[in-house]
Amino acid sequence: MPDSEERHKLHVCRDGDWMGKISRDFNHADPGTIYDHEKNSYLREKRPERNLLARGDEVWVPVLPTAEFPTKGKNGGPISISVTRAVRERITTRLQNNEGESLTNLDYTLRHPEQDEEVSASTGGEGQVDQELPPGVEYLTVELGEKVMTWNMGYMDPPRTVSGYANRLKNLGYFNHDIPEKKNMELYRALRRFQEDNDLSPTGNADTPTIDKLIELHGC
Repeated sequence: MPDSEERHKLHVCRDGDWMGKISRDFNHADPGTIYDHEKNSYLREKRPERNLLARGDEVWVPVLPTAEFPTKGKNGGPISISVTRAVRERITTRLQNNEGESLTNLDYTLRHPEQDEEVSASTGGEGQVDQELPPGVEYLTVELGEKVMTWNMGYMDPPRTVSGYANRLKNLGYFNHDIPEKKNMELYRALRRFQEDNDLSPTGNADTPTIDKLIELHGC
């Protein structure tokens, strides 16, 4: 059967959208069924990281049929029941020190403030963290010994936008302010500190080497 408007809905991204959120909004259990759909090939080319979407991005969402159960309503007729699917995500990243060395076999604790859950584990042989997250988690507190960081697990703009690199600097502990719409002095200082720690030219600008290193250390 050919694709039709009845079976696919075009969603135009707004601020605050990422694939996990879109999946929940449209009752899909797996964000991959949307992102990997053939109608979203252009989106995958434009946004190789599925959760890094920007305002105006177009996402085709397969429309799920409404589940029908043989249940009788008050007047004896059948009623429709919508089944909500819990969308779980994963965090996959790699932890390194300022010299770029992997933090291997390091104990850490992930806390989900909104869900009142926590997970304790250790980094892998290359400093990797790979954990499943419960549905709806947008912020994650990461404890590494005495160091505590807050990671934005939900919406982040692409890394070359101001809000995109500001959020990543914040997740890495370099920026402790509200995310600005335009680059400000606090963000300039955060960029310089990040550059100095990673043997980059301390220009305070979000140049290509800086953004590339930021993506490498942040994981996306």
